[in-house]
Amino acid sequence: MHALDFLYFWRFLPRARTVFERYIREMPAEERRILLLSQYILLRQRGISELFLDGLVGKNFFKALAFHLDHAKNYFDTIQKLCNKSISSGIRVHRFHRSQYQQENGIIFP
Repeated sequence: MHALDFLYFWRFLPRARTVFERYIREMPAEERRILLLSQYILLRQRGISELFLDGLVGKNFFKALAFHLDHAKNYFDTIQKLCNKSISSGIRVHRFHRSQYQQENGIIFP
């Protein structure tokens, strides 16, 4: 649920993006890694779609579902780039790929 909230804030609250970017830059590398893994859930389009269909936001889920499907990939890619930049420490958090995430977490994506 938090990943969906971050996506919404990123798109619709003008200062949220700036604050979030600054917050990410100041995070230690391990915290950036955790943040990135928590946002990876947004790429599970089928699972998220099922949550909407099951009533996560009520009967009028069409706009929310369309919003997620339209913006989640771009948002995740941007967050991934921010997490991989480390202006203050020079440490890079490696890029996560679907197969690596599956191996580390034992999750199978459809």
